[in-house]
Amino acid sequence: MLCLQRSHGHIDCTVEINAGPNLKDLRNKLTIQLVFKFRRNVEGYKFNTFLAITKPLSEINITLSFLYHLVGPAYKAEARIQYATGKDYGFTHLCRN
Repeated sequence: MLCLQRSHGHIDCTVEINAGPNLKDLRNKLTIQLVFKFRRNVEGYKFNTFLAITKPLSEINITLSFLYHLVGPAYKAEARIQYATGKDYGFTHLCRN
């Protein structure tokens, strides 16, 4: 199944594949989700994107995300990688001028 949703400043694409022997068993379902969000106002803007890949039966749970938030002369950039359930690594950079 492919689902693509689009609205003002937001695009969400989800692909679901169930190739297991029992198609009703949702634990066999491989889900890939890609999201882009962009919001702008008079103070600045915010950009957020992430990619998530999950398959419960194989214990696959991977997420890559990036956030950039600009308000006036200051910004915040954040990246996060989740490589297993409950295990992740993040990096944040703040700059204030």
